[in-house]
Amino acid sequence: MLLNILTGALMATALPQSTDTTFAVDPDLRLELRNSSGYIVVRTWDRNEIRVRADNIYRGGFVIEQTSSAVRLGVRSWDDDYDDVDYLLTVPASMALDLRSSDGDITVDGTRGEVNVRASDGDIIIRGGSGRVTAYTSDGSIIAEGVGGRIRLESSDGDITVEGASGDIEIEATDGTIELWEIEATSVRVNNVDGDITFDGVLASSGSYSLVTHDGDITMHIPEESGARVRLAMYDGDFSSNFTITFPSWPRGRRMEFTLGDGSAELVAETFDGDIMMRRR
Repeated sequence: MLLNILTGALMATALPQSTDTTFAVDPDLRLELRNSSGYIVVRTWDRNEIRVRADNIYRGGFVIEQTSSAVRLGVRSWDDDYDDVDYLLTVPASMALDLRSSDGDITVDGTRGEVNVRASDGDIIIRGGSGRVTAYTSDGSIIAEGVGGRIRLESSDGDITVEGASGDIEIEATDGTIELWEIEATSVRVNNVDGDITFDGVLASSGSYSLVTHDGDITMHIPEESGARVRLAMYDGDFSSNFTITFPSWPRGRRMEFTLGDGSAELVAETFDGDIMMRRR
């Protein structure tokens, strides 16, 4: 049964209003928040409660809806339109999050649960998160720190930076740089159209790593003792490395293959217009 709680219903007024409320919640539920415009900031604590601070409510009221699977937050306006609301939430650290904003930044700090974040126009920052972590922005950057599990990040126009991640990573960008630092993942798939790619991390035994960009350089920082079957391709650029590598001269099509160490992992790097650089980590 749907539980609909209308909190602080506000009659039309020329001045913005605020809501600050705390309520008990089952941390196994999923938190859903849809915002048309305004920032969303989520922090965590070790309480089975949600605290919501919502600012810039001009019409209608703040709504909490609870079902058997989710807690839904939002603003309901008297004219069926949505306000430009700024949210500051504090939630149980293990709670799954599903957050969307049409126009505004989204920040998630300290979560241990699953995260699904989507911003049409805004930057996304995720610190923590496990299980399944996804983030998409049409126009903005993405920063993910300390994330683990199945990770998918996508930006149409903006940079993507990942630090201290583990698990399976899939990243796509159209126009922006992609940087991965201190990575301990078993699978990495990076595709970029117009921008550089930097990878700094460990190559796991039997791991799979693919770094592909159409227009940009690829730089890889990996341990000297790495074991991998390496395949490189470039059409207008050069390859450089401070590893000791034995390989034949560039064949037609500017492709090369060689083996590092025991060759236990698979590493692919491809760029159409750019250089490929392999450096000791």
